[in-house]
Amino acid sequence: MDSSTGEAELQPRLPADQGPEGPSHAQIQEALSAVLKSTALRASKQSQHLLQYLVEQTLQGHFDMLKERIVGNCVFERSANYDTGNDPIVRVRAADLRKRLAQYYIGEGSESTTQIQIHPGSYQPFFVIVPKRQVAEPAAVGTPQASQDVPIKVEISSTPFVVQPSKRRRWKHFIWFATSLSLSWDYCSLGLFD
Repeated sequence: MDSSTGEAELQPRLPADQGPEGPSHAQIQEALSAVLKSTALRASKQSQHLLQYLVEQTLQGHFDMLKERIVGNCVFERSANYDTGNDPIVRVRAADLRKRLAQYYIGEGSESTTQIQIHPGSYQPFFVIVPKRQVAEPAAVGTPQASQDVPIKVEISSTPFVVQPSKRRRWKHFIWFATSLSLSWDYCSLGLFD
């Protein structure tokens, strides 16, 4: 707590070197290497550079280097005072990176125990330890338990990916409905429908 203002100081947490608080730096570097080599990121050099930059700056504790303008300057070689409102390269690439990470952890990286996540609205990666999925071994054929259902234990990450319905699609449906209702009203008022 800051004694002069009486407010609590918020410090970003670095990944723990070991223990239950989080993955070690070595585990994070291993996870980063695996993601960078994956087919999900292999095709996009910009996404690779962005992820590598974000992870390295976070591990070094340089949280002030994770601001949009600084990321644009360091990763995408924009000028130091470029207009982020007119050039959304960082936001667009970060959204693409989030999608690619989700694809990786659904497919190739589904067995990864250390995950790198970047939440929307932020450029700071989070490092999450996900327990391996445990599947009960089926009984051998011919034993009395072979015909019974075998329970499967599945552990789910504490931060699920939530798919929101598209607002654009809802608006398109609304506009279509309103237009057709308006046209029907016009035809009825003109006497085209009896």
